Amino acid sequence: MTTEEENIDIEELIKSTWKNSSNIDESDFPGLSMTSIIEISDEQCLNNIPLSVKNLVLIYNEVGAWFINLAMLLVNLVMNDKKPIHPSIVNLMCMSGLISSQIIAIHRLITFGLDVQSKQLLRVLTEQVDVAIALSIKPELSSKFSLTLDENTANSFWHQNISRGKLRKDILKYLEISMGPESARKMILYIKQEEAILGMGIHPSLAAAQMACLPATGKSDEPFSFGFLGKPTVYSERTIKYSIFYLVLYVAIGFVPERIDIDNANPAMKLIGPLQDHVLHGRSVILKLAAKLFENQYHNNFNTKFDKIKSEFGL
Repeated sequence: MTTEEENIDIEELIKSTWKNSSNIDESDFPGLSMTSIIEISDEQCLNNIPLSVKNLVLIYNEVGAWFINLAMLLVNLVMNDKKPIHPSIVNLMCMSGLISSQIIAIHRLITFGLDVQSKQLLRVLTEQVDVAIALSIKPELSSKFSLTLDENTANSFWHQNISRGKLRKDILKYLEISMGPESARKMILYIKQEEAILGMGIHPSLAAAQMACLPATGKSDEPFSFGFLGKPTVYSERTIKYSIFYLVLYVAIGFVPERIDIDNANPAMKLIGPLQDHVLHGRSVILKLAAKLFENQYHNNFNTKFDKIKSEFGL
C-alpha cells in the first residue's frame, strides 16, 4: 500500500460503503460479519474434537515434532561457517522445512474441523514426501532438484520426475522388492486406496462439496452444523492416520542420519545437541508408535520391515 492508502481508516471505509450502498448503518448490519462467523466457528470446533481423533492427533504430533526438529537441526548445520555444506543437505533442509509447514497447516485444519481442506493439503504433502524420499534413495535426482529455482525449472522438474506418479511408482517398487510382493501388497493397496480418496477431495466433486458443506457424523444426537464453518468429526481419523503413515515412510526409508555431518557443526550452536538427540532417538519412537497403530492392518512390525528395506538399498 502507498503512504496515502495506509492512512485510510479501512474499517470506517467499509462501514460507509455499506451505508452508502444500501442505507444500512452498523446497528442494522445484515447477515453475519466475518468476525461473527469466526466466533461461531471457534465455538463449534473448540473442545468438540472426538476422543478417537484426539488420540490420533497425539501420535501425529510426535511425528510432526520429529520433522520440525529435523528441519531446525539442518538449518543450524547449514548456517555454520566451518566449511561448505553439500547441496544435498541444503535440499533436505528446505524439503524438511516445507514438509514441517504442511504438517502444522494440516494439524490446524483437522483440529478446526476442516477435513476436506486437510485432505487437499495432505495430497500435496504426500507428493512432497515422495520427493524427500527420492532425494535419499535416488541421489542423482538431488542435482536436478538443486536447479529448480524458478517457475520454468520447477515445472520442468515436476513433469519429468514427479507427474503421473513417476516417483510414487519408484517408491512402491522399493517397498515391493524389499518386503516381498505379498508383504508389501496390503501396504501398497492402502496407499493407492487413500490416494484415490484424496484425489476425490482435491478435484471438484459433489461428494467433497457435500462433506465440506454438511458433514454427517452418523450420530442422531449430533446437533446440526454447517461443515464449512469447521466441524471436527470422526471422518478426520482417516486423514490423520494416512498422514502419519506417509510421513513415517520418510522416517523409515528416506532418513539417512549418516549423511548429516554433525561433526561439521559449529560447537557454539547450543541447539544442535538436543535437536540431534530428538531426531536420532525419535526415529525409533516414531516407528514403534506406527507399528502399534498399524499392527492390526499389516500384522507385522514397522521397525523390522523398514530396517530390511534400508539394508537392501544400503541406506
